[in-house]
Amino acid sequence: MNDQEAEPRPPERLSYKPLMALQSRMLLAASDLPKNIGVIDPANRSVPKFTKDGLTNFEKHDYSLFNNASSKERRRQAGVKREELDAKVTEWANVCVGLLKNDPRAENLSRLLGGDPKSVNTESMVKFYNHYFTGDNKTSDLKRFVADAVNRYVTDDKVDVEALRHDLGSIEWFAHVFGTNSAEIVTQLIDAEVQLLTSPQTFVEQANQNRNVLTPDDDRLLTFLWDNRPTVQPTPEPSPKPVKPKPTGPVPPVEPGKPDKPAEKPTPLEAGKTYSLTDIFRMVKDPVPTNHDYFVENPLLDLPLTQQQLESLKTKEPFFVDWGKDMIAANPRVIPWDKFENDPRFNNTEALTEKDSGTLALAAVSSGTPEKQAALYRTMANAVLDFHSQNQPWLNEWLQAQKAQIPNKPRGTAPIIFFVRNDLERDRQQKNPEQRLLSYDSKGRVDETKFHELWWQRLGELKQIFSQPNPQLQPHHIRWLEFLSHSIKVGDLLKLIKSQQPASPKPADTSPDVARLWEQVPKPPHPVKIKEGKVEKDEKEQVARELAEVHLLWGTKEHPLVTENRWADGRQEKVRVHRPERPYHIPAFIYFDEDVSPEQRAFIQRSLPEIFKQLSVPNQMVAFAGESGAKLTSNATRRQRTGDRLQFDSDHIIRTMTTDSSQIDRPHHSIVFTNKDLYSQNTNFVVGAALPDLGTVISLTRIWNGVRDQKLRDEVIRTEIAHEIGHVYNLPSTRRGTDKLEQSLGNHCRSEGCCMKQGLNVPGDFINITRNRLNFLNDQFYCGECKRDLAAKFQRTEKDDVPAGTHK
Repeated sequence: MNDQEAEPRPPERLSYKPLMALQSRMLLAASDLPKNIGVIDPANRSVPKFTKDGLTNFEKHDYSLFNNASSKERRRQAGVKREELDAKVTEWANVCVGLLKNDPRAENLSRLLGGDPKSVNTESMVKFYNHYFTGDNKTSDLKRFVADAVNRYVTDDKVDVEALRHDLGSIEWFAHVFGTNSAEIVTQLIDAEVQLLTSPQTFVEQANQNRNVLTPDDDRLLTFLWDNRPTVQPTPEPSPKPVKPKPTGPVPPVEPGKPDKPAEKPTPLEAGKTYSLTDIFRMVKDPVPTNHDYFVENPLLDLPLTQQQLESLKTKEPFFVDWGKDMIAANPRVIPWDKFENDPRFNNTEALTEKDSGTLALAAVSSGTPEKQAALYRTMANAVLDFHSQNQPWLNEWLQAQKAQIPNKPRGTAPIIFFVRNDLERDRQQKNPEQRLLSYDSKGRVDETKFHELWWQRLGELKQIFSQPNPQLQPHHIRWLEFLSHSIKVGDLLKLIKSQQPASPKPADTSPDVARLWEQVPKPPHPVKIKEGKVEKDEKEQVARELAEVHLLWGTKEHPLVTENRWADGRQEKVRVHRPERPYHIPAFIYFDEDVSPEQRAFIQRSLPEIFKQLSVPNQMVAFAGESGAKLTSNATRRQRTGDRLQFDSDHIIRTMTTDSSQIDRPHHSIVFTNKDLYSQNTNFVVGAALPDLGTVISLTRIWNGVRDQKLRDEVIRTEIAHEIGHVYNLPSTRRGTDKLEQSLGNHCRSEGCCMKQGLNVPGDFINITRNRLNFLNDQFYCGECKRDLAAKFQRTEKDDVPAGTHK
């Protein structure tokens, strides 16, 4: 870089774009909630014209709709329950202090904060947080933030609209404390309220022109508000005084001179101190996420790579890229931070090194124990070091690529600038040459010759450290390895390590004594005749009826489970009886098809206990089958669809369950998981099929591969699983009346948020059902109506409990 590029740049202006349809609808809703709640619905394209008087004024505006959406979003993004959110405040404050001091996007926030953003400390940021999130329920107070923000731009009884508009992009960036979508919402509200205050007639005219013309951003943010609307419509809350003169400074001012409080969690690694890898990973107490593509159950301690494999890992990708909204951040194609940006374990591991090591954080979320994480990190480190040992010139070639202009950014904005800034910041903080990533000449320019010499020396030191069985590192060693990792595809390296891991042991198929699963199932001591008359000759869809005796083998007289038909000519046939309203439990067997991955199996094993608990199924009645689900899926009728997609008939699989011989000797519910694409007659595809009291087949493939956001994907699959297993237990029941059911594809629940709602489009409908479930039912899968169905189903009577031929 040249001297001119090294000079300080003027403050960046983050882009801000007003969304008139969103603004007008939000103000119309706020003017009269809950009456006007319908205008937030993005499907509503018939919002009537309104007048300035109809919008009332800021003092009377009800923001509870927006506060509700923000509160839900903050808790989801923090990954904690409402009562645990406060524990994150100091952590957030410390991160915020670092951003305000070092990020150029903070340079336009001096008016909002009432002082120099670089002078903030942890204490003042905690006060800032508490100013907007107070009360027993810790509800977001967007209205107070809007009032405070506007008041900061009031001078001589007038709002400096131009200055406010100039800074709105930075305000939106800072407002992410309210949530990612809510940051945009609050910024649009600031702009809308100011326009209504300063140019009401112009605002009304523009709003009327655009109220029913939605851009993709309008639609996205309205969908967010609509999906997060309260279940019970809000009542107006007390509001601050109207936006008017007197900048009273309600935002807590910056208080320079006071020392920052130490971070509560976690404490960064101490410079100059030596750590073992296992000890480092033990410092992170957050749970390990296992349901992602980079999880390695059994990492190898040694991973020799071929030259071809090493070549495949090379990348000259710019390490810093434009993430939109003028946000420059690390490139997820190099190291996949974006997969874990909301994961507390990943973020807290990064915090140990003060955001210096994404590779360390990836190891922390990609294996199950501190010992395995240490082994995985050591394997990654040795692969990175082997790569650079065999490709000595590569680091310099990568460095050249980092000098290229970042598209759509001001001239001179290149990734290398951010590495230089990082070095300068480290020099100010620690004045430790070991922390520098680049080498410089006497004029402060990057010196590539010295750079090569520096890193060749460091490479040798790192190889010596990681050759030890138990590597001992100082914090700067982690920083060095992280920098060397920038020039290879770490995500691909992790997948390569995962592909080489030894096979995981199979989960226990059943409890040690399989027979105990049926101890609670009613059964007469010997076959008992419960009926005599004409019965079907057999179950192969023949309608001929002949005189026969029916003997009970399993179950009760009122609710038989397995019976035996005995015909006059001596023929006998055992039958598994389907009774959707069976009032007693029978074992549920979980089958995995051979195409279900270990990662998917682990995810399902974690998810099933809560689903069965909410279905009132005792834990001891659920077991993993001793055989593969392929016995039920492999012979299904198949058809070829568009392209190479091969589909399997779900109805055929269900019929196979009815003729499964194991249902006679050990009657059970069959829960089959597969990655095969399924269809039924007259459908393009189905994600699952179920027969009450018998079983279900659930296809994972369309949702697992069709929902990009990992956390959302997991919740959608849980919804799918709970939905199909719910059908096995006869949810929803017709006892509630058919007017409360949807019936185009069998019985489905109408209750908002219930996982038993009908989904016709995949994954879209299941995504919407899942979001509503999380918004309306929190941790529950089934609504009150469905729970009442279950309660009624399992309310036993003495008569039902006693098998025929026994006495109490």
